[in-house]
Amino acid sequence: MQKRDLLIFLAFTCVASFSVLGIFAWLGGSVEHAAAKPVYILYVFPPGIVALALLGAWRQQPVTQSLGLRWRLSGWYLIAWLMPLLWLAMTMAAVEWLSDVELAWET
Repeated sequence: MQKRDLLIFLAFTCVASFSVLGIFAWLGGSVEHAAAKPVYILYVFPPGIVALALLGAWRQQPVTQSLGLRWRLSGWYLIAWLMPLLWLAMTMAAVEWLSDVELAWET
């Protein structure tokens, strides 16, 4: 049963992902095209959507429990939310203390 589910997942994922790229190429898009980056972002969504669809509709299981998602707050959420601010503060402090370094908006 698990091997069959894996093959179904891979088939749907490949068809969906390559359909995005195929439609983009059919419409005349290329790597140098301005719309390439958004298309590449769309390219990564089908595996997640297919996984959710197969778990929810195909196997009729609770999706969050099957994927191991828990919606409890923990200390790691606080660390993840504050880490970008910490990096920003460290960068600005390094710019202030190192006189040879300038931020990009100051040039």
